[in-house]
Amino acid sequence: MKGMNTDVENRLYSIKEAAEILHISPSYAYQLAAGGVLPVIRIGRAIRVPSLQLNRWIDEQTEQGGLS
Repeated sequence: MKGMNTDVENRLYSIKEAAEILHISPSYAYQLAAGGVLPVIRIGRAIRVPSLQLNRWIDEQTEQGGLS
């Protein structure tokens, strides 16, 4: 979008982008989001993953040994 701050643009990922970051399939990322495991926000019908929460979630999973 014209005139939009790129820092703001980079703070929200699509599910597909988050899946790529996590090295998982988009369908599994959607399952995690639907189950409330992956932190997401909804903007209308769009599902977005905030980068700060994603990084925090990755840290938590690393400390806990990951998902079972």
